[in-house]
Amino acid sequence: GYFAGDLAEVLVYTEALNSVERVLIENALASKYNLTISNDKFAFEGTHGSDIYGIGQESDGDKTSNVSDRVRIESSVISDGTYLMWGHNSGAATLTEVADIPTGNNARLEQEWRVDYSGSSAIVTVKISTAGLSLGAGETYRLLLDADGTFATGALQYAGTQVGDTLVVSNVAIDSDVYLTLGRATA
Repeated sequence: GYFAGDLAEVLVYTEALNSVERVLIENALASKYNLTISNDKFAFEGTHGSDIYGIGQESDGDKTSNVSDRVRIESSVISDGTYLMWGHNSGAATLTEVADIPTGNNARLEQEWRVDYSGSSAIVTVKISTAGLSLGAGETYRLLLDADGTFATGALQYAGTQVGDTLVVSNVAIDSDVYLTLGRATA
């Protein structure tokens, strides 16, 4: 008996995973390989299935978060059994002057994230890497959050604080099924 097949991916960890880490990894792999799983916590694989990350907490006390290259969402208050996951649409990670931007912005990332939260609402801190992006004189970055994915109408804008190459926005109310991206605001 030996294995006579192909392996799509092998993950090796230096320590045992807790229950939340297992759920997050299972969801990321299910999205990546278009698999159906029983503990699916992310409903937007079809449109925003790239780079799935998340945070969660279980009743056994396990809590964890994943670190994304571009977007990190943090919360110290998540209820047992809830997960907040996000993935992006594979859009370009460059600021582009598109029509779908709210007033006061001159560009936004084509890359947008969809958030799926199994709770009712969470207050979070959103950190978006601005590495490799540039601002003109008098311009600032804005977190854009929208319920229907049309940022030109109804998007909430959060200023945040620039810390090195990261825009940090605290006290953001996140519900399930929201879109977020980074905008470049004019003075």
